[in-house]
Amino acid sequence: MINNILKRSALLTHPTRYSFAAGATFLKMVESFFDRAAVHTGIRTDVLNFYKKAENVVKCSIPLIR
Repeated sequence: MINNILKRSALLTHPTRYSFAAGATFLKMVESFFDRAAVHTGIRTDVLNFYKKAENVVKCSIPLIR
């Protein structure tokens, strides 16, 4: 039981890999992943840029209850 508690508490003390505090916003991270994945698709750059530009943005908050 104590080992289980120690394992879980270690996860709380280590920072996550993609920290929002580091300055990257969620949308910037999505753009970065999109650009990295686009290289492997074989789709023309102009078509990818069309899909990349959003005409609308929806902001929502989803409460997570554990």
